[in-house]
Amino acid sequence: DYIRDISKMWKNIPIIIVFTKSYSDVEKNENILKFNMELNTYKHRNELNIKTVIPVVARSLAITENYVVPSSGLDALIKETILLVPEAKSVSIGSIKSIDLKIKRGMANSLVAATTTAAGAVGALPMPTPDAMILTPMQGMMFKSIAEIYDVKDDKMINSVINELIKAGATAMVGKTLINALKAVPIAGSVLNAVVAGCITAISGEVCVATFEKVYTHELDVSSIDFSNRIADLFKRYLPVFMSQIKPYIDTGDFNSLLLNLGTLFLSKNKE
Repeated sequence: DYIRDISKMWKNIPIIIVFTKSYSDVEKNENILKFNMELNTYKHRNELNIKTVIPVVARSLAITENYVVPSSGLDALIKETILLVPEAKSVSIGSIKSIDLKIKRGMANSLVAATTTAAGAVGALPMPTPDAMILTPMQGMMFKSIAEIYDVKDDKMINSVINELIKAGATAMVGKTLINALKAVPIAGSVLNAVVAGCITAISGEVCVATFEKVYTHELDVSSIDFSNRIADLFKRYLPVFMSQIKPYIDTGDFNSLLLNLGTLFLSKNKE
């Protein structure tokens, strides 16, 4: 399981199993046989790129004055390692990129979660000014921070994405869907405002993450992309998933739990 956890991060990394202190030839063979039997019955064996099993005695061991178990297996281990270096190197380059994206995704998701919680609080509080006057700058700051996480420095393009996120009918599209879903549920106005404000912020933030991540990986040609259509398409695609995640809370009327968990419900897992 430990090796499997490493393999999840370093996908397809070649693995050598080493049995240390392999003093007895009988035990060497027994250990290899036992390992292979366990591996064949391990339900996740297809996730492990195991190349070979090598028994090793790193340092000779004196059993008696006249009998010493000599060191062995190190030459085979070094030879096999050298043979696998090119394969491991190609895997590690891809894995480093994957880990970099996971770190950036985690940072961006945390930012969206925090802003979503704050937006829900703004929506719940009675304000003398319209919520939008506070929410829009808050969301705009979130979008800019996500751009920074993904090392996007083109201010013109960033502003274009932000304008589309705010303007793309996000409020109308998500808000209408939420209000329609909440019509049949008895809910206080302040709670309704909090849920709608939080949901709009959460889904807008994740659409922003999906967009800037593709810019970062050069999967979007920023010179020709129509951000208006792309962002609208992402909202349409994400909204049903988002609604399915919050539906259990709406069905039970457990809006306190919804508000508490809203920031972490819709974390980016987009692979498109």
